[in-house]
Amino acid sequence: MNKFSRLIYWIIFIIYDLVLIRLILFRRSPGYIKNRLLHRRNWNIFKGNFHGNLTPFHTIDYYLAGNGTLEEAIVNLIGNYAGFIPLGFFIPLLIKATRTWKKILLISFFTSLCFEVLQLITALGFFDVDDLILNTLGGISGFFIYKGIEIIQNRTLVMRSTRPALKKK
Repeated sequence: MNKFSRLIYWIIFIIYDLVLIRLILFRRSPGYIKNRLLHRRNWNIFKGNFHGNLTPFHTIDYYLAGNGTLEEAIVNLIGNYAGFIPLGFFIPLLIKATRTWKKILLISFFTSLCFEVLQLITALGFFDVDDLILNTLGGISGFFIYKGIEIIQNRTLVMRSTRPALKKK
């Protein structure tokens, strides 16, 4: 990858990160966020009162059983999954040391965990273990998309290099 391509990929990745932060932490109006953070901050977590879902597949089962609206199900299930596909794709593309599925699994999981904990502490969202599951699966899917493209590119390069050169007359 040349320097210009690398720069473009970094810019796209940074824009993706900003959009992800906006969608996860700041999806509500600035007034709501200000009110939540400055005046009605939820300190219950520090008093031992936890508000969230720690039961794996509880939220997923809820939506798959037809509860909630279709829009809520799509945003929650597909949004959490698809939102982390770019992470799993761009990290190995940009950082060579992360080019194993195990590393992407850990990066996706801990990135998602940071978002969930921030939502819990700031009360700007809801801590949900199912989000961790879906985000991590999305990150791994992005990694396998990256690997698939890498395999196709390598095969194309091998095919080009093994073709006999055309003789000029």
